[in-house]
Amino acid sequence: GGLKSLGVAVEAADGALEVTGSLEGDKAAGAAYTPAFLRKIPAGVIAAADWHGVASLLSDLRSDPDLGESIGQLETALGVTLDQLGPLVAGEGALYVRPGIALPEVTVVLEVADEAAALATLDGIVQRLAGLAEGKTSETTVDGVPAKVLDLGLFKLTYAAADGTLIATTAATGIADFRSETGDKLADDPGFAAAAEQAGLGETTSGFVFADVPKVVQLLNGLGGALGGLLGGESGSTGGDQLVPTEGIERFGTLFAHATADGTTVRF
Repeated sequence: GGLKSLGVAVEAADGALEVTGSLEGDKAAGAAYTPAFLRKIPAGVIAAADWHGVASLLSDLRSDPDLGESIGQLETALGVTLDQLGPLVAGEGALYVRPGIALPEVTVVLEVADEAAALATLDGIVQRLAGLAEGKTSETTVDGVPAKVLDLGLFKLTYAAADGTLIATTAATGIADFRSETGDKLADDPGFAAAAEQAGLGETTSGFVFADVPKVVQLLNGLGGALGGLLGGESGSTGGDQLVPTEGIERFGTLFAHATADGTTVRF
């Protein structure tokens, strides 16, 4: 759809830079939802994004006559069709990053109605990726549920379907930590809670993005050093050029962005 109008306001107050605005299109945007994953995602994340119901975007791509050839190439590359991907992104979804021992934990969680079908779709993507990257696949049990592993050498991706969700993570404990009913969760994380309150996140949203900027920069620079060491480069975790300059980074705190859709209007 096309953009009809866009309005933006910028204000500096209380030690924060606040950007608010609204945009109106010619078709309905996604409806607001209650982010249930806030009570499932573990505390301590340095970046997180949460969304809901983006399957309509795939439908728009499918119906665009100018993208027919490109979509076919994309489906061949993925090993699955857009129609198969649709159910994976029809519900709530989240991506979050936590510090790890050598490499950071990256976890993706998707709310799914049919666990078996969702797992089969991801299996197709994984098998395609394993063939392209010469990865190895295996089966295991994690937190009492059957899981599968894609070993790419530098890292392993473990994934499983349970509790109406499809979980894929680079951390050995990622699945158990999300499923656990105990332990601190993102909704109660002091840094996240303060940023969400300052940004005005309510009970419902159309999606949000959160990042602890200094910690993200620190992680990126550490990741660059770790990968350099693993790949035989000269840079390590304490040497070499930084991926992201750190001068003045202490002036930054957290980034929090969220939006709420109402018909054809999106407010952020």
